[in-house]
Amino acid sequence: MLGSVRYQIRINRDPEDVWKIVGDVGNLADWFPDFASSSLEGTIRTITTNNGTSLDEEILIVDPLLRRISYRLTLPLLKYHRGIVDVLDIEDGTSLVLYTTESDPRSLSLGIGAATHRALKELKRQMEEN
Repeated sequence: MLGSVRYQIRINRDPEDVWKIVGDVGNLADWFPDFASSSLEGTIRTITTNNGTSLDEEILIVDPLLRRISYRLTLPLLKYHRGIVDVLDIEDGTSLVLYTTESDPRSLSLGIGAATHRALKELKRQMEEN
């Protein structure tokens, strides 16, 4: 059975503004506080954590119409991983950003999910301060 965790946050900005940041998949480290750097080459995003660990992710979907990104971590210890980020239009000038993590082993969903929760809080902070 897969583990699944989803966090959401409402951001007081138009979804197109939020998508400009979230949809720029190579620059994940700009709003993900656990990452020191990130880069994109083709469909492979390489992230470096603040402790110096380098991880590769395969970008599966970047859909600007749905404002959705899907990716998977390519780590040997993961039998399965999927991360999904959706930027939804609340239709009042604000956005709802959903970040879903699914994994096997399921216990890793909690750790990954905690990092995504911190990232959503940082995204909100950045978007609402500018």
